[in-house]
Amino acid sequence: MDLCICLSGQLRAVATSFENLKAATAGSKPTFIFSVWSKVGRRSDGYLSPSQLFRMFDTNVACALSWDWLPARITDFLPEVYNYIETSANAGHTADSLSIIKAHFPDAIIDIEEASTLDLSFDEERQDLHSLRMLYKLWRVNEIKRKVEKERSKRFDYVVRMRPDFRLNYFDDKLVEKACTSNHILVDGYIENQLWCDDSLAIGKSDVMDIYSGIFGRAISNRRKWDYIHRDLARHLQENDISFSKYPHHGYIAPDVTVDLQKTIACLNLQRQRGHVWSDIHLISLQANEILEKIKLKDLSAAARTLENAATSCFDLSLPCDGLLFAASYLMMKSRNFDLAVFFGTASSILRARVPLGEHWNIARIIAKSCVLGGSVAAADNSGRFFEDVYRRAVTEWPLLVRLIERSNSAGEVISTASLSQHFDRIANEPAFSHYVKEELSRRSAAR
Repeated sequence: MDLCICLSGQLRAVATSFENLKAATAGSKPTFIFSVWSKVGRRSDGYLSPSQLFRMFDTNVACALSWDWLPARITDFLPEVYNYIETSANAGHTADSLSIIKAHFPDAIIDIEEASTLDLSFDEERQDLHSLRMLYKLWRVNEIKRKVEKERSKRFDYVVRMRPDFRLNYFDDKLVEKACTSNHILVDGYIENQLWCDDSLAIGKSDVMDIYSGIFGRAISNRRKWDYIHRDLARHLQENDISFSKYPHHGYIAPDVTVDLQKTIACLNLQRQRGHVWSDIHLISLQANEILEKIKLKDLSAAARTLENAATSCFDLSLPCDGLLFAASYLMMKSRNFDLAVFFGTASSILRARVPLGEHWNIARIIAKSCVLGGSVAAADNSGRFFEDVYRRAVTEWPLLVRLIERSNSAGEVISTASLSQHFDRIANEPAFSHYVKEELSRRSAAR
């Protein structure tokens, strides 16, 4: 297979993603082409989604924060976190894009530009304010690919388009050859029955990827008509008769991990002290992360007391409990109450139903690990009975958390053991869940 991998955009936390990419494509001997901005950066502005939280926070912190406030600007919701990232996390950051790429891919074709030389902005405030910059680089790296093809008088068989900080688990050439046709590509994700296509990864035949990359022209031809990157990308493909399905063998955006647990708690406390915007969602997010802090200090009794107090606040004030239930799941796992960890983790996930399930990957990791450690992998075979049995135990040991779950709703529906069972089945069918189960089983086998 004659393969070209085109990476475009801004370099962020690429050490892990680059190593993943080299390992994933080791047997394919691809041509690597980069078109990136000169500045190496972090995501610290704009509107945030859960996937972007994972690039800024420790993974458990991102899940302990309630997602009920998303999407919103971090400058509006977490101003002290933004100030910390801008003034501290980027201090002394002097690495340049060229040396970083050359260290990992010495034979790559590399194109680097200064972002300040181009406007690439919308005429009004938008949720995806950086989309034009991203799409320009997508178009440019594809044009470099076309130039290489003309110089060698041969098209590449297949092209992978991806962000530099995206993690590819492995390149499945058999799947690519089977799935990618003259009118079908593979992408990192989409929402079924909605006009939505994710934009971090695309794999297809070279001429089809030319059409895919043409979305930049759509974006700049009439900026006022631009809707939103994921919807406009799906619309662009639809109008060009290109269908898409999910490529299952990928990881996620490599995290910057610039804001750890202690710094998150400090920033939230500082935000409250300085009189910045403060709401009940901030309060419950702070309490959930304080539970994680006590777990980290190995004081599980104190963590349990904090969980009890936070559950009371959550119940009395009718607060969203998605982040608190994640903290509960993590505490149960660390306390070796693995069945309860699965129960509360699933509840945390179902309360985030408006967010695509693929972005619940860290919750799936905790659930999968708890299944293996507790010997409950068989729960996937009869999840209905499993959740009925664990529900009775949860009612006895954590009655207020159960009342919180039962009082909540997901997509307008009351949460029950049946709905938790069904949601668990959806999680168990995700590629991430299978990956984490295999990873934990392998770890346990190696430890014996």
